[in-house]
Amino acid sequence: MLSNLLDIDDWLKKHVFVRNMNQTLDQLFPIVLIGAVSALLQKLFFSREAYLREIFHLKIFPTMYFLQNITDLTLATVALYATVLMAYYTAQNKGAGVVVSMMVFYFLTYQPDEHGVNLAGRAYGMNGLLLGLVCGYFVAQMLNLYGLRKGGGLLFLSAIALNFLAGWLIYNGYVELFFTDVQQRLNNQTNIGGLFIWSQVLLLLTWLGLGHNIVLNYNQFDYQNLHYALQHNGKVRYPVSSYTILNQYANLAGVGAIVALVICVIICSYSKARRRRARLALLPTIFNQTSVAFIALNYFLNPLYLIGGALATSFNILVVYGLLSLNILPVGLYPPLKGAPSLFYAFIANRGAWGILLLVICLLFCDILIYMPFVKVVESREK
Repeated sequence: MLSNLLDIDDWLKKHVFVRNMNQTLDQLFPIVLIGAVSALLQKLFFSREAYLREIFHLKIFPTMYFLQNITDLTLATVALYATVLMAYYTAQNKGAGVVVSMMVFYFLTYQPDEHGVNLAGRAYGMNGLLLGLVCGYFVAQMLNLYGLRKGGGLLFLSAIALNFLAGWLIYNGYVELFFTDVQQRLNNQTNIGGLFIWSQVLLLLTWLGLGHNIVLNYNQFDYQNLHYALQHNGKVRYPVSSYTILNQYANLAGVGAIVALVICVIICSYSKARRRRARLALLPTIFNQTSVAFIALNYFLNPLYLIGGALATSFNILVVYGLLSLNILPVGLYPPLKGAPSLFYAFIANRGAWGILLLVICLLFCDILIYMPFVKVVESREK
């Protein structure tokens, strides 16, 4: 199986799209890092419901709205940067590639409602990363083949046609329904088999750059658990849910326990530059700003990291489900504090039980060990 994965990885790396994509991701890292730090500062200090501000009752930190502007110009528009950079690295006429790719991306993604608000606005953020990369590459290749006059005309006609198609899909609910359906299915799982399958679907979508806006919430089953436990001496009706297993234990600081991958790269990487980027990504990742790690480590479309993430998530799910089934582990009942790092969700859900925090640390350590052979293979092939 490993040899097949390496063959796939070799084939991908030889393709000009993947080579230019990796260059693009390298250039995107500082942009995404700035956005992640800005979002982290808002979450911790500089918003009305900031995490540390609420915990310590800090009154000295004002709300800083310009931080949201920084986030909007970085994380919220990362797909547009990806489009431009991909076109720049691919086009022979770099100036034309950059300008035309921006215009084509705008033509593709602008879907205004009756108030002029862009319904496809999420396509400019991390969820549109794949679209941006493909758009920039395709625009550049069309200009390389047909030139600016003919290629530009074909591109704009194609963009308009696809825009109408996308508008039809959006207004009829098909595009939104897909992501909403995945989120609802995950949030509504009370069966371990379904939870296991849909957690892997979420991992795959995130690996493709499509699942970053899918949020697993403290939902109706978790509220019912809390109310039932208060009335029945701690017993619960739904020991399996997206919150009790995935949010608390499986997706440690992000889908695929990506914080374990960040730590593993810091430990194992031969490259000083990669270790430095992983260290810069560590704190935002711990506080659930996983986009920066996704870009810093070239997680996107890396088959080895996908398998590592799938194994780490599966291991966490099976261990926790086994402990819950044997009544060794209590079901975490209490909702997380807004802005709390997901590494502490289980600790908070169990009212500060230190044994639960120790279990999370042990799972994180095991996830690092699971990722380690995949990281070493990646590093040895890039050394």
